[in-house]
Amino acid sequence: MEIKAMANGEFLIKYENGKVSIDPQSSNDANLTLYTRGDAKFKKGLSLDWPGEYEAENVLCTSIQVLKNEKEHRVLSLEIEGFRVAFMGKLNTLIPDKIVKNLSAVEILVLPLSMSVKDMQVLVEEIEPNVTLIVKDDSYKDSEDIVKYEKYLKILGQENIEPLDSLKLKKKEELEELNNFIVLNV
Repeated sequence: MEIKAMANGEFLIKYENGKVSIDPQSSNDANLTLYTRGDAKFKKGLSLDWPGEYEAENVLCTSIQVLKNEKEHRVLSLEIEGFRVAFMGKLNTLIPDKIVKNLSAVEILVLPLSMSVKDMQVLVEEIEPNVTLIVKDDSYKDSEDIVKYEKYLKILGQENIEPLDSLKLKKKEELEELNNFIVLNV
């Protein structure tokens, strides 16, 4: 499995049976497309843009509606090739405890930079993933105009992490060898 960050919060996951696109901003060749907000814009292949549990294209997907006032936001929990990955999309608030419990088995958490740095810390502490993916995106800044991903990594004492173009994993054992925090280039 390979996870690659794209522009504007889009992700592409390549795996043995195909590709999964998360929140695509343009048409692509993914055989499964999932959305954390709004309706499916690009319907090539199978597109899922509503809450529920699904198994499609050898991917187990749980799409969980998060906010009542902003009903279109969903958290995605995927199981691909035995790896459990959670995508928060552009979530900007903490999620309720009952949803956190649903994510307790997540091994890889893709951290939303749309949250405050404090909320990012709380989310990681509550979910306790093996690996937290952070996208190197200078456009997300806090109220003091400091780039969020840099501030968060500095608080953790992890400011010297070299960004990767993608995260590639073949075996579960590889999770144990990784740093707890990985920065992905866009």
